[in-house]
Amino acid sequence: EYLADSDPTDAANYFYLISLSDPSSNGMVSVSFVSSTAREYQIHYQDTPLDDNGWLETTNFFVGGDSLTDWADDGTNAPPATNDLRFYRVKVRIP
Repeated sequence: EYLADSDPTDAANYFYLISLSDPSSNGMVSVSFVSSTAREYQIHYQDTPLDDNGWLETTNFFVGGDSLTDWADDGTNAPPATNDLRFYRVKVRIP
């Protein structure tokens, strides 16, 4: 709760992924997640099935939005996927 900057007394206030878009519509994957302007975020990706050592950084850390952040894998922040699968995770830190 502390790291995510969420309220432990509010059951509806927690860090979670809101959506992961289908790239077939525009060629990009969009990751949407609950965020805070008091935290920094970094998106990691990998093209192999859940290898803990295979995560790569897409961008530097960035400040989150007021309540929601949308991040797009638009081809400029990560190389193209090496197969039909790509996994994402969001790393959170206190600035």
